[in-house]
Amino acid sequence: AARFGSDGEAMCLALAESRGWLVATDDKEAITVAQRARLKVVSSPELLKSWSLVTEATDVVKALMDIELFARFRPNSAMPECRWWLDLTDS
Repeated sequence: AARFGSDGEAMCLALAESRGWLVATDDKEAITVAQRARLKVVSSPELLKSWSLVTEATDVVKALMDIELFARFRPNSAMPECRWWLDLTDS
């Protein structure tokens, strides 16, 4: 927990490791720790792209725009599915 500055990421990683789950995070430090523990990691853009396959395109664009506005999150260029996200929100 000291490594992350809070208990949240540490608890998520501990649960994922003990139960064989994947980890959904965009935190660079958590990704590094998860990969060292051989956990599968998915990012927010990856999760949202999967959701987009079964959702109306207008709802997906609205969700991405809301995430950018309210959560102040936008994927950086190194993140998986960054180009997909930006193609939808920068139109």
